Amino acid sequence: MLPLSVIIVSYNTRAMTLDCLRHLHTVVDGERVEIWLVDNASTDGSVEAVRAEFPDVQVLANEDNVGFGAANNQAMERATGQFLLLLNSDAFPETGAIQAMMSHLQAHPATALVAPRLLNDDGSVQASVHEPPTVARFWKHTLGVSRFFPQSLDEAALLKREPFFKGACLLVRREAYEKVGGFDPDFFFYMEEAEWQARLHAAGYDLDFLPAARVVHLAGGSGGNPFRFQLLLVVASDTYLWKRVSRIAWLFYRLGLLLWCGRKLVQPTRAAGDADRQVARWILFRPFASPREWQKAVRTSPHGAARLCE
Repeated sequence: MLPLSVIIVSYNTRAMTLDCLRHLHTVVDGERVEIWLVDNASTDGSVEAVRAEFPDVQVLANEDNVGFGAANNQAMERATGQFLLLLNSDAFPETGAIQAMMSHLQAHPATALVAPRLLNDDGSVQASVHEPPTVARFWKHTLGVSRFFPQSLDEAALLKREPFFKGACLLVRREAYEKVGGFDPDFFFYMEEAEWQARLHAAGYDLDFLPAARVVHLAGGSGGNPFRFQLLLVVASDTYLWKRVSRIAWLFYRLGLLLWCGRKLVQPTRAAGDADRQVARWILFRPFASPREWQKAVRTSPHGAARLCE
């Protein structure tokens, strides 16, 4: 068994994916590693370019955009490494970062997953640790009373509350993956890493943050426009809460979401934001659809995967 399998998912990010692979080959030079690229039906020549420049990379070329989590699952099912590194095409580990993460998992057998410190392109710190969505937090925001509550917890406080780590770069132990399975395919994009890490927590594993391992993440580098971000995040959060809270709590969340939509549509455009207003219209066109129906809609509707992931 190889020590490490690196898995990268791409969608129409040809130049960035090639840069990521070039960089990766420098930081794992001399390591026994296999690299997998799962391409979600790119139309920019990504597959051909990678195969031409990196014949050692194992490429899985999907005919459709199956989503981020499902694409990672395809490679995890085939990978042979003791450790699986899930790396965004817009993430660039510093020299020694991957080795430090592997050493950490080797030294901590109860740890299933380790996440690095993420940095912006200018070297500033990027949020790596996040609090999962809750119904209470959403209602505080919707009712406009968030000013009476802490806006956010600092990193140290979050680390005490079973947070989730941003999925730009995660190293997972194979045994943990085999125990809990891969990403939930009900998630098309966003929040799949939060749900996956919640399952790892529930299985009794530790999830560790290793700030000494640093990775430059060009946040949004593989993303699209603000409407795309907002809509996919809302749909993903809705799916996450459907799976993690009671049905009554989820209905209370949906009620708050509908109130948020109404507020955005009656506010002046400048105050509401154009992306928020577009998301509100999208939701109010299908207010009583189930989370799975919403997920299907973002994949297949005119505002679905083909346009949202341009």
